[in-house]
Amino acid sequence: MIATLIMPLLATQFRPFPLVPKPITSTLKWIRPVICEIPNNFAEGIFKSGKADAKNFSPPIRFYKDDKEGFKISITRQQIGILSKPGINQSMAVEYLSRLTKINNGAKILPTGTVELRPKVVWRGVHLFVGPKALAFHKKLWTKVLLPLGFNKVVLQCEQTEWKCLPNLKGGISMNREDLRKLCDWYRSVGVEVIPLVQSFGHVKWLNNNGANRDLFLNPNVPFAVDPRKPRVKQLYSKLWKEVIEVTKPRTIHVGLDEVDFRGFPKDPELLTKLWKIQVPFLASIAKQNKVTMMLWGDELLSPEEGTAPHQAKTVEEAKERRLSIPKGSYICDWHYQKNADPKLYEKSLELFQTEGFRPIASSWFEPENIRGFNLAAISAGAGTLQTTWAGYESNEIVMTKNLSQFSAMILASDYAWSGRTELPSKIGYDPAKVFNRLYKGKL
Repeated sequence: MIATLIMPLLATQFRPFPLVPKPITSTLKWIRPVICEIPNNFAEGIFKSGKADAKNFSPPIRFYKDDKEGFKISITRQQIGILSKPGINQSMAVEYLSRLTKINNGAKILPTGTVELRPKVVWRGVHLFVGPKALAFHKKLWTKVLLPLGFNKVVLQCEQTEWKCLPNLKGGISMNREDLRKLCDWYRSVGVEVIPLVQSFGHVKWLNNNGANRDLFLNPNVPFAVDPRKPRVKQLYSKLWKEVIEVTKPRTIHVGLDEVDFRGFPKDPELLTKLWKIQVPFLASIAKQNKVTMMLWGDELLSPEEGTAPHQAKTVEEAKERRLSIPKGSYICDWHYQKNADPKLYEKSLELFQTEGFRPIASSWFEPENIRGFNLAAISAGAGTLQTTWAGYESNEIVMTKNLSQFSAMILASDYAWSGRTELPSKIGYDPAKVFNRLYKGKL
């Protein structure tokens, strides 16, 4: 009788929120729903403070410690039990619980039963830029969306910061140095590992802001790649990385190194490999001196025979020679952005990097098929995943709104990385953009 009275009302009074990420098991039923009195901002409060206080709720929420990543929620009329690790897993569980609630005659109700989530991918990151408004924006984006989705790493491309050693980087899209420090401290406080990314070979036009540092470039007329043979390149990057590490306090640093010879570079693969063998060991020595792990993009390390595009090395021998410069145990962000949902397309390069002693991170972009195929390949290989954003070089809410497809892609990335579901994106039963908007705007 209760079900027949309640369910028609639910359909008209509340838009069901999809269970994202998809649970591995669920016995939730609405036959005998539970009336609950959990505040709307309870989950968000935990993300901000890291503390859970649910003693006075009805029914009470009881927290139980678990050693495994993920969580299990059990709902009865007497209590709500949450089994999880303390910290980010617990916060994610509480937010997931809030999305299970529905409204009937002005009262919140929950289904009874259990729901359990366990991630298929352990290393789950997103790639973001910095900027003058990044401090407030990142906090909101992570509190509202990315922490509830269970991401635990951020590759923070932060070269556009007002570094003391680069006085030409002032104003514009550059981030205040102290704001970057505060942002990194905040990330650590909520259990997210920060990995600073500073391009350290190609893609370094930012070094030439306001016409500065022309002497560093291989081709001063096309300021895209530095020339590692020039002594001042080593001097500047030694100072810059020392400052970056002091501010961000990382365990891993991302040195870039993608598409090095795309602009202003002679079509000479041998020259690139020669310069690579100068710059990469130098960057590796910086990582070693600072007791951090090195991370880099993987496209210059692959030949056509070793993986799908991009593969910037022309031959197998050339690719292998470049890989020999990289310390074992380094992270390789193996990026491929094809609109292809087949995991087999992406498996070869992931397996190659693993076999040679590196730690590959499957790095996808915004195409739903790419996200599905690459995440499933990562699960098969036991690799990490990174959802990249290439929406300009500044991070703020306006940029996000203009490039919503790149941010709503994070919904899919979380779902596939956690659940390992195999449905094609067109068959998952929800619109990622609508889910992203509901989370970001708090309209559950």
